[in-house]
Amino acid sequence: MVIFYMKKHLIILLAFSFIFFYCENSKKKTEQKAKGLILFTVGEIQRENQNLQANSVIEEKERIQTGNKSICDIQLLDLSTKIVARVKENTTFTLEKSIVSGKTTYQLKQQNGTVLFSINSKSPDENYQFMAPVSVVSVRGTKFAIETLEGKSSKLSVIEGKLAYRMRIPQIEDLPSPVIHSNQPLYKTIDFLESHEISLNQGEFIEIEYD
Repeated sequence: MVIFYMKKHLIILLAFSFIFFYCENSKKKTEQKAKGLILFTVGEIQRENQNLQANSVIEEKERIQTGNKSICDIQLLDLSTKIVARVKENTTFTLEKSIVSGKTTYQLKQQNGTVLFSINSKSPDENYQFMAPVSVVSVRGTKFAIETLEGKSSKLSVIEGKLAYRMRIPQIEDLPSPVIHSNQPLYKTIDFLESHEISLNQGEFIEIEYD
């Protein structure tokens, strides 16, 4: 069940809690795995029970956790655009990357906690999106935060700049790309969703509750 409030915020009821970070780069496509560099830390930052410090490199699919009263800044590597994530206390996430039909996808899967993102886009050929199971958020040169309570709710807040938000149908969009492009009704459904984006400006937010 999905409910919209077309004012300063939206409340969406959905059944999943992970957030995907999506990056499409039409020029730079590599087979390298996703990596992140820890810029600084305060408190306890762990990778599979191993403590991490500044200048530690996070590899793809490694489970990263921050402890109580702990934070760290992480910069995603091998991108022309500078993307920095401030991971706050009691947060768990993994970083992944895949290439499908020439599109490079970076996935920052956030299980719980709070992450603030700063994106300074330098290339007009790059498009960045955050993806939830039933929503997609497009961003460029903006600052925003995602707060997640595992199994309960998520909240996306625009701190600076603006976002473009649209609905997503996971039963369709999680299908393999060749299946979608070979099926006209499926392709038209996605095209319809993409043409009905909702803009969120500074100070606005989306609140997500799981039922």
